[in-house]
Amino acid sequence: MSFIAIYHLYKENTGELLTYVVLSYCFTGFINGYTSTSYYVYMNGKNWLSHFILTSLLLPSVIAILVIPCYIFELYLELTLAVPIKIVSYIVFLVIFINIPLVFVGCLYGKTRTQDRLPVLSNFIYKTIP
Repeated sequence: MSFIAIYHLYKENTGELLTYVVLSYCFTGFINGYTSTSYYVYMNGKNWLSHFILTSLLLPSVIAILVIPCYIFELYLELTLAVPIKIVSYIVFLVIFINIPLVFVGCLYGKTRTQDRLPVLSNFIYKTIP
């Protein structure tokens, strides 16, 4: 929400806003890995490595699947709105070499987190139905 508010205040610096959004996504990978894996382990998940791969690659792959056809179409029509390949490679570099390792470190910390106890313990008392 704060990025939307900043966007409406400073519309002339939209490229900088997009850079801040991408960088904030990449550097919050640790929080993403920690919270998702700790909940996964809390729910008795056993295969945390596949969970790590899904957590780190799901959103970037969906965005890539949606953006790459548009990008190829813009290059085919030689539009000036096409993002330069240098910027695209910079974003791919950030995702591969910063986001994925941070998600992995967060997953390691989330996996070794101590199990929280449930706030209420319930005993199953079977009642007979008359």
